[in-house]
Amino acid sequence: MILGITEKIFNAGLKKFSIQENTELKNIQIQISMDNSGNLKYNKCVDYEIKNEVTFLQVMDKKIDLLGYKGIATPVIQESILHFVKELQCEINDVSIFMTNQNGTVYVMIYKKGLFIRHLSLKQHLNNINLE
Repeated sequence: MILGITEKIFNAGLKKFSIQENTELKNIQIQISMDNSGNLKYNKCVDYEIKNEVTFLQVMDKKIDLLGYKGIATPVIQESILHFVKELQCEINDVSIFMTNQNGTVYVMIYKKGLFIRHLSLKQHLNNINLE
Protein backbone atom coordinates (compact mmCIF):
# COMPACT_ATOMS: atom_id res chain seq x y z
CA MET A 1 0.00 0.00 0.00
CA ILE A 2 2.70 2.53 0.99
CA LEU A 3 4.81 1.69 -2.05
CA GLY A 4 1.88 2.10 -4.43
CA ILE A 5 0.78 5.43 -2.95
CA THR A 6 4.32 6.81 -2.81
CA GLU A 7 5.08 5.77 -6.39
CA LYS A 8 1.79 7.29 -7.56
CA ILE A 9 2.56 10.61 -5.85
CA PHE A 10 6.10 10.97 -7.17
CA ASN A 11 5.33 9.69 -10.66
CA ALA A 12 2.55 12.29 -10.96
CA GLY A 13 4.90 15.11 -9.99
CA LEU A 14 7.80 13.90 -12.09
CA LYS A 15 5.59 13.57 -15.17
CA LYS A 16 4.01 16.99 -14.64
CA PHE A 17 7.40 18.64 -14.14
CA SER A 18 8.85 16.99 -17.26
CA ILE A 19 6.01 18.53 -19.28
CA GLN A 20 6.49 21.93 -17.60
CA GLU A 21 10.22 21.87 -18.29
CA ASN A 22 9.80 20.41 -21.78
CA THR A 23 12.30 17.63 -21.11
CA GLU A 24 12.34 13.87 -20.82
CA LEU A 25 11.10 12.26 -17.62
CA LYS A 26 14.56 10.83 -16.87
CA ASN A 27 15.94 14.39 -16.60
CA ILE A 28 13.54 15.46 -13.82
CA GLN A 29 14.04 15.02 -10.07
CA ILE A 30 12.26 16.09 -6.93
CA GLN A 31 14.72 17.02 -4.19
CA ILE A 32 13.50 16.60 -0.62
CA SER A 33 15.21 17.91 2.48
CA MET A 34 14.13 18.28 6.10
CA ASP A 35 14.94 20.79 8.81
CA ASN A 36 15.48 20.02 12.49
CA SER A 37 11.77 20.58 13.19
CA GLY A 38 10.73 17.89 10.71
CA ASN A 39 9.47 20.32 8.06
CA LEU A 40 9.97 18.99 4.54
CA LYS A 41 11.08 21.11 1.61
CA TYR A 42 10.50 20.02 -2.00
CA ASN A 43 12.40 21.35 -5.03
CA LYS A 44 11.77 20.68 -8.70
CA CYS A 45 15.08 19.87 -10.41
CA VAL A 46 16.29 19.36 -13.96
CA ASP A 47 19.49 17.35 -14.24
CA TYR A 48 19.94 17.70 -10.45
CA GLU A 49 19.87 21.50 -10.59
CA ILE A 50 17.15 23.16 -8.53
CA LYS A 51 14.65 25.11 -10.62
CA ASN A 52 12.25 26.16 -7.89
CA GLU A 53 10.62 25.14 -4.63
CA VAL A 54 7.31 23.29 -4.97
CA THR A 55 4.59 22.26 -2.56
CA PHE A 56 3.47 18.74 -1.80
CA LEU A 57 0.24 19.43 -3.70
CA GLN A 58 2.28 20.40 -6.76
CA VAL A 59 4.26 17.17 -6.42
CA MET A 60 0.95 15.28 -6.34
CA ASP A 61 -0.30 17.33 -9.29
CA LYS A 62 -3.49 18.11 -7.33
CA LYS A 63 -5.24 21.26 -6.15
CA ILE A 64 -6.62 19.53 -3.04
CA ASP A 65 -5.50 16.47 -1.08
CA LEU A 66 -8.91 14.80 -0.70
CA LEU A 67 -7.48 11.37 0.09
CA GLY A 68 -5.02 12.61 2.73
CA TYR A 69 -1.91 11.43 0.88
CA LYS A 70 0.23 14.10 2.54
CA GLY A 71 -0.61 12.58 5.91
CA ILE A 72 0.56 9.19 4.65
CA ALA A 73 3.64 10.34 2.73
CA THR A 74 5.08 12.88 5.17
CA PRO A 75 5.97 10.42 7.97
CA VAL A 76 7.42 7.99 5.40
CA ILE A 77 9.64 10.71 3.94
CA GLN A 78 10.68 11.94 7.38
CA GLU A 79 11.53 8.38 8.45
CA SER A 80 13.52 7.92 5.25
CA ILE A 81 15.62 11.01 5.82
CA LEU A 82 16.20 10.10 9.48
CA HIS A 83 17.25 6.61 8.36
CA PHE A 84 19.88 8.10 6.05
CA VAL A 85 21.03 10.57 8.74
CA LYS A 86 21.65 7.66 11.09
CA GLU A 87 23.27 5.52 8.39
CA LEU A 88 25.56 8.33 7.24
CA GLN A 89 26.24 9.55 10.79
CA CYS A 90 25.54 13.18 10.01
CA GLU A 91 23.15 16.03 10.74
CA ILE A 92 19.65 16.32 9.27
CA ASN A 93 20.63 19.38 7.24
CA ASP A 94 23.44 17.37 5.59
CA VAL A 95 21.08 14.90 3.88
CA SER A 96 18.85 15.36 0.90
CA ILE A 97 17.18 12.83 -1.33
CA PHE A 98 16.21 13.08 -4.96
CA MET A 99 13.27 11.15 -6.32
CA THR A 100 13.57 10.23 -9.98
CA ASN A 101 11.97 7.88 -12.49
CA GLN A 102 14.32 5.81 -14.60
CA ASN A 103 12.76 3.39 -17.10
CA GLY A 104 9.48 3.31 -15.17
CA THR A 105 11.04 2.68 -11.74
CA VAL A 106 11.07 5.30 -8.99
CA TYR A 107 14.53 5.65 -7.45
CA VAL A 108 15.81 7.37 -4.31
CA MET A 109 19.14 9.13 -4.80
CA ILE A 110 20.91 9.87 -1.50
CA TYR A 111 23.13 12.92 -1.09
CA LYS A 112 25.23 14.05 1.87
CA LYS A 113 26.42 17.67 1.85
CA GLY A 114 25.68 17.83 -1.87
CA LEU A 115 27.73 14.73 -2.73
CA PHE A 116 26.09 11.67 -4.28
CA ILE A 117 26.26 8.66 -1.95
CA ARG A 118 24.15 5.99 -3.65
CA HIS A 119 20.81 5.19 -5.19
CA LEU A 120 18.25 2.45 -4.72
CA SER A 121 14.76 1.76 -5.93
CA LEU A 122 11.91 3.10 -3.84
CA LYS A 123 10.75 -0.48 -3.30
CA GLN A 124 14.18 -1.54 -2.04
CA HIS A 125 14.38 1.50 0.24
CA LEU A 126 10.94 0.87 1.77
CA ASN A 127 11.94 -2.76 2.35
CA ASN A 128 15.10 -1.58 4.10
CA ILE A 129 13.11 0.54 6.55
CA ASN A 130 10.40 -2.11 6.97
CA LEU A 131 7.62 -0.12 5.31
CA GLU A 132 7.01 -2.13 2.13
